[in-house]
Amino acid sequence: MKKNIDIIVTNLFTTEALGISGTATSDTIDLSVSGGGCRFQYAITGSGTVKVEALESVDGTNFIVNGTPIGSTLNGSGFLTYDAAGIPYVKFKITEDGASDTATVTLDVATS
Repeated sequence: MKKNIDIIVTNLFTTEALGISGTATSDTIDLSVSGGGCRFQYAITGSGTVKVEALESVDGTNFIVNGTPIGSTLNGSGFLTYDAAGIPYVKFKITEDGASDTATVTLDVATS
């Protein structure tokens, strides 16, 4: 018998305007019940490109940037996957990484 899995979708950014090299950081997401993984849907408009990074924490207070971006030079729309097994708390940071244009970002995350 199949078990139903609840999917929780959280909007991290809604039309977040990033200037040249601008950044924004989401609120904390608790991944302790999801096993440390999630999936993103993004929509980016404007002529800039965007990098998405994870800031990870084991205590929910002290966050460290994961050394590998989840995605970089992103534009348009699509999906990203993030897996941090054993990391219970995470924030996501978006940065306009084209360094010469602006971008507007909508980013939703789905966890189970």
